[in-house]
Amino acid sequence: VIMQLQVTPTRALRDAYVYYGNNQSTADFLSLGTLPANQMTVFNHTLTGQFDNQPQFFQPNAFRSVVGYFVIGVFDQGTTPAISVSFPNDSPITSGKTWNDIFNSGTGFDTFYNYDEQQIAGYLAPPLNNAIENFSDHYGDGRHPSAPLPTLYGHVGTLVNFSTAEFGGIVFATIVPEPSSITLVSAAGIILVGGALIRRPKRPCN
Repeated sequence: VIMQLQVTPTRALRDAYVYYGNNQSTADFLSLGTLPANQMTVFNHTLTGQFDNQPQFFQPNAFRSVVGYFVIGVFDQGTTPAISVSFPNDSPITSGKTWNDIFNSGTGFDTFYNYDEQQIAGYLAPPLNNAIENFSDHYGDGRHPSAPLPTLYGHVGTLVNFSTAEFGGIVFATIVPEPSSITLVSAAGIILVGGALIRRPKRPCN
C-alpha cells in the first residue's frame, strides 16, 4: 500500500512524525524530519508486510469503526518546545481546549495515559521513547473508539498548536495506486480499446 501524505503547517516543525493506523493490530509510526512553515511537503510512504496491495486494511470494519492517521511534531515557542498534532476537525480550537483537557485528564487506571506536553516534546526527539508508542496507541488508534486523533484516510485533518489551542495547518493522507497497478490498468484499457476497434464492422464507402 502506498500512502501519500501532505502536510502544510503554519509553524516550522521539527521531529515530526506520522502515525498510520489500520484495522489490524499493527501500525506504522514514521519520521517526517523537519517541515517548513506555510509550505506543503508531500511524502509517499510504502507500507509493506501484510498490507501489500490490500488497501482494505486501512478502511473501518465491524471491529474498528475508526481507522486513520495523525501527524505530530515539535515547534519552538520562545525557549519552550510545544506540540502540534492533527485532529479530524477543529473542535479543540472552537471549544478552546488545552493540552491538559485532552491528554492529561485521566483518572484511576487512565492516569497511565496522562502525558504532559513537555514530556511528549522530549520523547519525540530521537531516539524515540517507548512512551510515544503508548501515546499513539491510546490516542490515535482505532482500537479505542474514543481516540481523539485519527483522521480517516482520504479526509483532511487539522493541525492544532498547543499549549494554547490555535490553528496549526492542515494534513491529508490517502492511498494511491502502485505504479505497477496503474500500468496494468492502462495496459488492460489499451487491450480493450484495441479489441473493440478490431471487432468494429467495416462499412462500405459511398
